[in-house]
Amino acid sequence: APFDSIYVLNADGSLAAGWPVYIGDEANVGGSPVVGDIDGDTFPEVVLQNTAGGVLGLNHDGTPMPGWPLWIYGNHFFAGSPALADFTGDGRLEIVIPGQNGLCHFVRYDGSSMAGWPREYSSGGGTESSPVIADINGDQSLDIILGGENGRICAWDMDGNFIPGFPIQLKNYVRGTPSVMDIDSDGDIELIASCWDEHVYIWDLAADYYRGCVQWNGFHGDKYNSGWKELVTTTEAEVTAWMYELGEGYLRLTWSVSGGVEEWDLYRRSGKSEYELIAPSLRTEEVGTVSFTDMLVEEGMIYTYKLVASGGETWIETEAIEIPAAVSRLYQNHPNPFNPSTTISFMVPGDSGSERNAALNVYDIRGALVKTLLNGPVAGGRHDMVWNGDNNRGEQVASGVYFTRFVSGEYTSVIKMILLR
Repeated sequence: APFDSIYVLNADGSLAAGWPVYIGDEANVGGSPVVGDIDGDTFPEVVLQNTAGGVLGLNHDGTPMPGWPLWIYGNHFFAGSPALADFTGDGRLEIVIPGQNGLCHFVRYDGSSMAGWPREYSSGGGTESSPVIADINGDQSLDIILGGENGRICAWDMDGNFIPGFPIQLKNYVRGTPSVMDIDSDGDIELIASCWDEHVYIWDLAADYYRGCVQWNGFHGDKYNSGWKELVTTTEAEVTAWMYELGEGYLRLTWSVSGGVEEWDLYRRSGKSEYELIAPSLRTEEVGTVSFTDMLVEEGMIYTYKLVASGGETWIETEAIEIPAAVSRLYQNHPNPFNPSTTISFMVPGDSGSERNAALNVYDIRGALVKTLLNGPVAGGRHDMVWNGDNNRGEQVASGVYFTRFVSGEYTSVIKMILLR
């Protein structure tokens, strides 16, 4: 709250223990707080920049984090919000903070500056824009993108070097926060930004779009404008929060739980299937968390998890977690041989928010087209198509060998099917 304090509220509207925390004498708030497990202790921390130049780093109980507060120039008019990501891979989050004197700061969890920082984004002004964190040069390392009042969009690697092609100079203020996405589903990165010259700009960058290449995207980091580094959901149960980390071939889930329950059973379902027990008797750790790493997740699938306390009286269900597909793929139909119908599964890169053109056709042994099952845009992820053994005229075809050909971008694959009447 301006000229007041930062508040943390429980689900029932009551103040959380240790809060509110005073912002500072004669200090306003021009930006917004960000929240994430910054120091790797499994509990969320809060970072907030005030207009008097103070940057607060607060533990979940409202106490200052070691090494905080920082002093980064601010003013009473506007401020971009900080951004969070694990640049170094050590399980802790680095923080990007745009100062209002033209310098962008990049600091560790303990408040110390990263080597090569701060960097100048403007020689005479500040920014209302917030940082974006993504790999935009394809080197498998995260980069920082920031717009400014001088109409420039700057982009640096984590060492503070300009990304080739940056800065980009526009004709007026860049006050909105840019965004990074593969919006045309061609497999590489696009940078999107709006400008006060009444135009929206899109740049087609050469870097590949891959899972994990975007870590803090747009205003407040995600499509929910949450300001959370990880997605957290609360319920009336004794489980107070949950978060997940998606890696190459694994999904790690962590729940913060209150005392009194020592063992939990974890259930999982894919899509709309029934829940299945995948991990019985998970123990509550000393720090009040329950953790599990699912090594059996598959690309293109959507999973929901339910953590149930021993006795079954306390439980929490996660939101659906989508595992983005990295590549196109055609799976063998099932059943095979079949009569009268069979299911053909395929996968296209991306998630349900992206689209890519694809074609799925059935041919006979002469190579003649029998049935078109798909020809057009389809959302990223895994899909199932059912062939009922008919042709494009709706007529049932004879027993025999048939082939399904799947095309998505440069990917082409064929499977053999046997229809037995």
